[in-house]
Formats: sequence, C-alpha cells, structure tokens
Amino acid sequence: MVFGCAFALIGVYAAVSTWRGLEPSRRRGQVLPVALTGGFFVVVGLVVAAFGVWIF
Repeated sequence: MVFGCAFALIGVYAAVSTWRGLEPSRRRGQVLPVALTGGFFVVVGLVVAAFGVWIF
C-alpha cells in the first residue's frame, strides 16, 4: 500500500514539475503527454495501493 501511494505521489510530482519547467509557448502542445504520464502513474499507484489494502 505504501509503495502504491508513493508511486502515485511521485507521478504527480513529476508531471507538475515538468509542466512548470516548460516554456509558456510549449505548454499548450504538451498538455496531453504530461496529463497522460501523470495519470498513468496515479492509476497504477492506486491499483497497487488497493491491492495492498485487499491483501491486508
């Protein structure tokens, strides 16, 4: 469970820091890749956390 939550938080942090690091002119074109990457990390992290809760 802890690993899943950490994985989700790391994914959100990576997406937000990538978004903030982009130049304003490039942000519009990178919305979809950043959102998909962050969303993937969150979904996988929540699945792992739910599996941990189910096992416990």
